[in-house]
Amino acid sequence: MTFFSKSLLSNDHISSFKEYLVTNGSGSYCAGAINQQLSRGFHGLLVSSFQPPINRYLLLHKIEETLIDPVSEKTICSSQQKNNPYLDSFYRFPLPTWTYSTEGLQLEKKLFMPHEQEKVVLCYQLSGIPEKEVILRLEFICNFRKFDEYSTRQTLKKNTPQILSQSKQITIQYPGISLWVSFSHSFQNFLQFQEMKTSDYQLDHNYCGIKKNEYSLMTFSVDLSLSNDQQYFITISNQPNPIAAQELLLLERQRQKKLTYHCPKDKQILKDLLLAADQFIVNRKSIGGKTILAGYPWFFDWGRDSMIAFTGLTLCTRRFDEARSILKTFAHYCNQGMLPNKFPDWPDEKIKYNTIDASLWFFYAVDKFVTYTKDHDFIKKEIYPALKKILQAYYKGTRYGISMDEDGLVTGGDENTQLTWMDVKYQGVAITPRYGKAVEINALWYNALKIMEKLSSEFGDSITWLKSVILKVEENYIPFFWNQKQNCLYDYVAENKPNEQIRPNQIFSVSLPYSLLNRKQAMLVVNQVREKLWTPLGLRSLADEDAGYQGIYQGNLKQRDYCYHQGTVWSWLAGHFVTAYQKVYQNPWQAKKFLEGLIQHFYQDGCIGSISEVFDGNPPHTARGCFAQAWSVGELIRTLVEDCGELDEEQR
Repeated sequence: MTFFSKSLLSNDHISSFKEYLVTNGSGSYCAGAINQQLSRGFHGLLVSSFQPPINRYLLLHKIEETLIDPVSEKTICSSQQKNNPYLDSFYRFPLPTWTYSTEGLQLEKKLFMPHEQEKVVLCYQLSGIPEKEVILRLEFICNFRKFDEYSTRQTLKKNTPQILSQSKQITIQYPGISLWVSFSHSFQNFLQFQEMKTSDYQLDHNYCGIKKNEYSLMTFSVDLSLSNDQQYFITISNQPNPIAAQELLLLERQRQKKLTYHCPKDKQILKDLLLAADQFIVNRKSIGGKTILAGYPWFFDWGRDSMIAFTGLTLCTRRFDEARSILKTFAHYCNQGMLPNKFPDWPDEKIKYNTIDASLWFFYAVDKFVTYTKDHDFIKKEIYPALKKILQAYYKGTRYGISMDEDGLVTGGDENTQLTWMDVKYQGVAITPRYGKAVEINALWYNALKIMEKLSSEFGDSITWLKSVILKVEENYIPFFWNQKQNCLYDYVAENKPNEQIRPNQIFSVSLPYSLLNRKQAMLVVNQVREKLWTPLGLRSLADEDAGYQGIYQGNLKQRDYCYHQGTVWSWLAGHFVTAYQKVYQNPWQAKKFLEGLIQHFYQDGCIGSISEVFDGNPPHTARGCFAQAWSVGELIRTLVEDCGELDEEQR
């Protein structure tokens, strides 16, 4: 299912918009289009994190390969042809692998990143020419810049890299950065160039096809003499390379096998999703623990995203040690009863706490952790104190006017804040100002109260006000939020005015473990959401009949921000919709049927082997935003395991 043939790969209009991603567990990555072109400014063969998982720099744009006949010096095959006729196939799993073929010979190339090492390793193997050698000319295009910027002629004139060439290693030194390129075999004909243009433009479909002239800091080329059926390794790193590439390849294969050991042989989709999940679980150097990156290529760790993705990425995958570490990381950063909304992208930035729901999703994650691990001792010792602080803060009040009202419901924010997951703000204006009392926030609040009731009882702790608040929420939630006219729930109520827009947030009132709706009400909500918001790739953020609906996510930053939660499809919402549907209808066959579009996308569109952040609300629902999103992947895994029966209780 992850095989792409010559007919597709030789069509740049299609293959430039299908991508691959490889990561190392520390925030670094390697990404590009499957046709070996650079179609985003964020693409690069080595994008390295210098303060895991942040402070990323692009060190190596790409390597251009050319096969040359050593006698006639004729080009036999090249990786950089437009609509490349030589590119024969691409496989994503278990490692990204390309095959070039011509004149009876075949060149295979695969790559990987060793886990928790700042390296990318490439392996080349030639077959089909038993009697002679062929020259493989490799042109390395380097560019030491921040991963989210572009290089111009002016920026490149500031510093000149120093380069040292040996028989099996090339070292490049640049202020603050060094790059080692190590070869398993000796190379010949080393040539160095300065300031060579990388490409005429970047397609860069995140930034809407705006053309960019991107210049490299430097390029150099080497020649390798390839013999038939012999493997040739190249390791590129910002650290010295003491471990042989062959050993690194063996270790990576063993690690991947360990990640999927509990999956039955006939559950290939789950095995591949577990490898996709691995890309988001990374080290956070500042705490010496694990965290979850929200998405590649430009998101780092966000509290809300991490807690939502947590179950699918760590518990369904049986990565319980990492789960403990992630919970400890976020408990450590709990401040005034709030989990971080956003960790810094760069070292000089501060943690942001502008979220009303991340702390409440933390309770959901903890409850799931206890369900899967039964490790109550860990929760009592390491996490329970943070849970108490959160509950107390929401009860008495904390930042941004977040507090419990007299009716037991939680309110927060104003028309200028963006505290829920619909959090876009452009030039000081909140695009989707969901302040006051939001429907999913209070569903989460009720779940937090019920989870705390269970834990406090088990731990012999008394919270005097807890039961009375639970009763207040149970008494007031439905009368406050029920939209009698449309037989569903209001999205939020601000200044005593209910918002009647049909949005997906009401689905959490059904999907969360503790629901305040009776079965009939839950069925009405599920039916309304299915009718007005469901697409094969997730839920629209706004019904397409609404006057404010925007069906295409494109344009400049302002245009995209105004579309982001105004009809754009969010794939992570598919998980909670399917959970809600399964609760009401108890039909696992139909539940899995709902996920077929996302599974097809996982294997065939966007970033092959991952799930995109968002899609257009209008058909054909083109993938947009981050090409690999943690909660999109995590929720697909969770739903397949918990609602569709992909693993039985023993296998979990």
